[in-house]
Amino acid sequence: ECEICTGGLTGILPCVLANSINILPLDFKIEGIYPNPFNPVTTIQYSLPEYAEIVIQVYDSNGGLVTELVNASIQPGHYSVDWNAANYASGIYFVRMVAGDYFQNQKLMLVK
Repeated sequence: ECEICTGGLTGILPCVLANSINILPLDFKIEGIYPNPFNPVTTIQYSLPEYAEIVIQVYDSNGGLVTELVNASIQPGHYSVDWNAANYASGIYFVRMVAGDYFQNQKLMLVK
């Protein structure tokens, strides 16, 4: 049972609405990275439950900053950003999302 349908409304309000892009997210989160492994472009989906200063950066396996994909003040919602790694070597990379006190890292694999 989805969060919206709790309270006995399952017969009236379809649970599909819980996955609607019009519903605000509950947490700061990197929702997904696809494809992964990738060559040479991947899409990073992320969500914000509230207005926030957000930074999304890519680091190499040695911890060196490779590129900054997002550095902006963003309204709550669901978003995505593409990273074209055509000019980078095959290997492991890390995406880091920072919004206030929140941070999350995810691993990427570029295969050429």
